[in-house]
Amino acid sequence: MMIPVKLLPIFLPALLWAQAASDPLAGSWVNVNPNTTGATQVTVRRDGGRMLAHVWGSCQPTDCDWGEAEAELWNGIPMVIWKHGFSTVRMQLIPQPDGPLLLAYRSEYLDGSGRSDPGQAEFFARQVEQKDDASAAAARALLRLAAERYRTLPVAYFEVTATDSRAAGRTETRRVTRSKIYYSPPNKMRTETDDGREPSVVVADGTSEWRIYPAANEYTVQPQAKTNWGFVRYATLDQARGGLAIIAHERVEGAACTVVQLKRERGVTESFWIDDTSHLVRKSTLDVGTGSHSDVMYGVVRLDDAARPELFTYDPEAVHAKNRRMLAQAAPATWIGRQAADFTLPDLDGREVKLGDLRGKVVLLDFWGAWCGYCREALPGIEMLHRGLKDKGVVVLGVDSEAADVARDYVGKQGYTFRTLLDAKESVVNQFHIAGWPTTILIDREGKVAFYSEGYEAEKLRDALRDLGAW
Repeated sequence: MMIPVKLLPIFLPALLWAQAASDPLAGSWVNVNPNTTGATQVTVRRDGGRMLAHVWGSCQPTDCDWGEAEAELWNGIPMVIWKHGFSTVRMQLIPQPDGPLLLAYRSEYLDGSGRSDPGQAEFFARQVEQKDDASAAAARALLRLAAERYRTLPVAYFEVTATDSRAAGRTETRRVTRSKIYYSPPNKMRTETDDGREPSVVVADGTSEWRIYPAANEYTVQPQAKTNWGFVRYATLDQARGGLAIIAHERVEGAACTVVQLKRERGVTESFWIDDTSHLVRKSTLDVGTGSHSDVMYGVVRLDDAARPELFTYDPEAVHAKNRRMLAQAAPATWIGRQAADFTLPDLDGREVKLGDLRGKVVLLDFWGAWCGYCREALPGIEMLHRGLKDKGVVVLGVDSEAADVARDYVGKQGYTFRTLLDAKESVVNQFHIAGWPTTILIDREGKVAFYSEGYEAEKLRDALRDLGAW
């Protein structure tokens, strides 16, 4: 059951009961709405005179761990503030006389997206905590050592290889991401990433988080997260939810490790190879159970490895860099009338398509993905435009950045006949400053952008086609 935030004052009398009760908030609480898109579980504990709340939020394939934060009283109501960087969430914890806990929360987005959140309130029921057996207790004790190690991590350097695999029928797609991570306590970090797409660097300088795209000389910036400083998932391993067990002892990159297995919700299994000496995670795996598997290997781990201070700073003005998010926000207006960026991409059959070769035709680009609900809603309309206008000199091209097998499987099942191009490195996405999916772009016969819309606006697109004499 959800309650509009503006109605919360009617619940204030519950505070009288809360003040009289003996620590009514302490314990584990689970959202009574299993289909929530917000917080799913909260654990409240006392640490001396402090009240600490640990929250998990709805994510796929498993819930996202928001970490733990201290609650403070605001007008007599316990309030927890979660600073995620891209957003700040303010959450009230309001115990009810009949037993449930009411969580009321609202997000303020700080990523420049312009999004707003009206807020929501949901009821949580007390959950009976399951006690660990001997095996689980031993595993949790080891996770406690690992978590404490990450919470007190010294200057460090890591080289990481992450491999994501997904089975689709008889084929398997793999993506390998290689990263170099520099860490300087308490909250500075630099991550250099190459995943086969556009190389990027993330610099967390203690106040702001900069995502830098060196090749394009562009960047985005947002406040740095307070709780998510890069290793938060390891720093909270001691509070992991699910069934725990020690399943093996193995060596990883020459280090003797104990393997701890964590069975999580929705059939997801995680495993951690924890170094017996340093208590750092040297390897982790995630199995979703639907043919999806990820493997993260920490091939190089160096502690107390001094890093140059300039690694943790970034000044866009010094290098004349442009803000990518601002470019994307302005794109629907600034691209109109401009010559479209030329590109060459392969289609699902491996045949190359060059935009410049289509001069003299009206070209409709639809940036979509099978993962995107709004894209799936728009694609039938895109298909109708293709079928209805292909004999009038209109070329409809879908542009997808997913693996070829994923795009091919979705297009085939839906019976779509428009041509789909594969933008595996997202080079065209970046050329046109695409910020949201779907985005539709109409290019006239001279190769200039005549229409640019984030989202599928059928009537406006039809009017633009009519203006070009293609309807």
